[in-house]
Amino acid sequence: MRSLFRISLLFINCISFLPVVSQNIFDYDHTKQYADYLFHSKDYQLAVQEFERLVFMNPDNNEAKINLVKSYRHLKQDSIALQRFYDLFSNDELQGIQQVSKEYINLLINTKKYNASQQFLISNNALSDEDKINYELFIDLYTKNWEKVNSVIKANNDIKNKHFYDLENISKKAQQIKYKNTWLSGGLSAIIPGMGKIYSGYWKDGLISLLFVGISSWQAYRGFEKNGIQSVYGWIYGGVACGFYAGNIYGSVKAANKYNYTQDYNIIYNVDKVFNEYINY
Repeated sequence: MRSLFRISLLFINCISFLPVVSQNIFDYDHTKQYADYLFHSKDYQLAVQEFERLVFMNPDNNEAKINLVKSYRHLKQDSIALQRFYDLFSNDELQGIQQVSKEYINLLINTKKYNASQQFLISNNALSDEDKINYELFIDLYTKNWEKVNSVIKANNDIKNKHFYDLENISKKAQQIKYKNTWLSGGLSAIIPGMGKIYSGYWKDGLISLLFVGISSWQAYRGFEKNGIQSVYGWIYGGVACGFYAGNIYGSVKAANKYNYTQDYNIIYNVDKVFNEYINY
């Protein structure tokens, strides 16, 4: 009987302790620990929820606000991140705290607000000189402002950090690219079917175009040679040949555009790669 009494007493104590435990789990310190754990575990979806709770509890916690914005950025929700940034940070914090300044320009560049990024670099005093140079290079590379890129690199060739070196290499390779002229590509194919595609680097497509136009033209010629101008066979293949010929010119213009797009895409891809390494360094 005494044992039963002790077990009952222990059960009652446990029940009474539960509300206290449940409240402590959701207090500020526990929420901060859990949010930081989620952030460092790269579970940004859940981290956003916890950092939003933290910021609500303590609107003056800059670390929580920065990590909240970063979590949105890692989720590729840059527009939301930028809006939350405007909601959470004052202009004084933006201009006076280096971490805040860096995250702000990261978001401006990610959302392709390059003019705003340039203006911010000019007016900001919190970023280091080296950061400003690197960000300037990122912006100029994204906007293909080669004159400015060369000027920045030449003026700062004593900088030895990896990211500057990577951007310098990307710039050199990008400026060596020879873009294809769409008018020339179309004109070449008008003279020799498929030649414009070959000029744009698509040899197989060019040879196929030459083959199709050549075969259909030959069949049309045979038809007209055999039965004269009234040859149905000749007119059918003549129409087919004209269709292939026109398509070959149009396709050659597209081939030049595709080549140029691919070169631009590769530049942006490489700049993106270095930029993501830099902002998460």
